[in-house]
Amino acid sequence: TLIHIKDNLRGYSIEEKAIGLAIAWTESTWNFNANHKSDAEGICGVIPEFWEEYLNSKNIDVNSVAACIEIYKFYKEENNGSKEKALKDYKGIVNNTYLIQKTLRLRDEILKILKESK
Repeated sequence: TLIHIKDNLRGYSIEEKAIGLAIAWTESTWNFNANHKSDAEGICGVIPEFWEEYLNSKNIDVNSVAACIEIYKFYKEENNGSKEKALKDYKGIVNNTYLIQKTLRLRDEILKILKESK
């Protein structure tokens, strides 16, 4: 799984990889076939019909960590660069805002590991 993920992340910065991996972990524990018990699918936990056209325009598979990164970047831009608001929109969070901080802490841990292994 990690080799497949790594191959799809060429061209992204270490910071982008870290947030993508953190989102994918919190959505599916890096499981490409995760059951989200909703219309959401795949490693990123997104609704393919909603994101397919956008991701296809960027030549990105809906079921990839690259999709997590691109969707996050979309929401971040929509929210004037706010990581917290981008994650809130990405995850559709209304009340469980602790998930935002959990994702950002995980991102920091992954970033540290990526920088050490460089």
